[in-house]
Amino acid sequence: MRIDLFLKKSRLIKNRNLAQKLIDDNRVYLNAKITKPGKNIKVGDIISIDYTEGTIKVEVLNLPQGNINKDTAKTMFRQVDDDK
Repeated sequence: MRIDLFLKKSRLIKNRNLAQKLIDDNRVYLNAKITKPGKNIKVGDIISIDYTEGTIKVEVLNLPQGNINKDTAKTMFRQVDDDK
C-alpha cells in the first residue's frame, strides 16, 4: 500500500491530497528517512509525521484492503514513543 493512501485510510491525515502535500514538504518520514507519496509500506514500518503542533510516530500493524471503517482504521497502526 502506498504511504499516502495508508495515511488517508488510517485516518492519520484527513485526505490523500493533504497527505501528498505533507510528504512533498518533507514532513513525513518512513523508517527515519524522508519519503515520497508513492513509496510502498509494509507491516512493521515506522511512520513519523511532523504536524505544526507536534510530531506523531506510529508503527504499521496491518494493511487492510478495500473500504475501511473507523474501527478498522484504528487497528492499522499503534503510536510509539520516541525513546523506543
